[in-house]
Amino acid sequence: MSGKGKGQLGYGERETIERLIMRKESISGIGRAIGRSPSTVEREIKRNGTDSPAGKLAVTTRSICVHQNACAQVDLCGKGCLAPCRKCKDFLCNRLCPEFEAVPCPLLEKPPYCCNGCIELYGYGCTHPYHFYDAKAAHEKATDRKVTSRMGIDCTPEELAATTAIVKKGLAQGQSIRHIFAANEGKMCCSWRTYYDYVEDGLIEDVSNIHLPRKVRYRKRKKSGGQERGIPREALVGRTYDDFEKLTEQQRL
Repeated sequence: MSGKGKGQLGYGERETIERLIMRKESISGIGRAIGRSPSTVEREIKRNGTDSPAGKLAVTTRSICVHQNACAQVDLCGKGCLAPCRKCKDFLCNRLCPEFEAVPCPLLEKPPYCCNGCIELYGYGCTHPYHFYDAKAAHEKATDRKVTSRMGIDCTPEELAATTAIVKKGLAQGQSIRHIFAANEGKMCCSWRTYYDYVEDGLIEDVSNIHLPRKVRYRKRKKSGGQERGIPREALVGRTYDDFEKLTEQQRL
């Protein structure tokens, strides 16, 4: 691919990164293959890697605590066992011990910055935490981060508190939200429409829809449900007043 890619990485590019890592391709070579800079590839591997991908050859039942050789902790599971927890075959002490501490693998500081294809995975596994690059897991992680970044309030708590103080003062004087924001332009952390959304979602303390004079006047419009109002015209054939006028005196009775 020629040129440098723009925007966020797609799933196809992440699949290419994973495939080329397993082929021992250099970071620069991976970047050229997908049209991205080497720094983008490096950042992608470090940021969106995972410690427990599905389908990877990795020993998950291994103790990697730096204190394991000198550890005398017993009965972490609360079953009254007197044997050292580091030797337990039913529970992994890493997940139970509050004193657990692991040392990152020094190889992760060098390309390809992940455990994909590492020979230390065989046998009992290495003594460091894993960091794999899996295209599917990386794409899901990046997507979740993008969704999360767009949630919540787009301002600091101090800015929101200052805006709410101005709004409360205006509401006490009988002003509408729109008038308050227009009169205090440049002092508010968001638009009046966005502030309405914050109130609707319950994100503003001590302010609800009942405090907004115009908001409580609005009523949701009723829908007819797709049915036509009144009597259908075809049902009135022969039943109009003109038809009645054409009837004889006997027929009218």
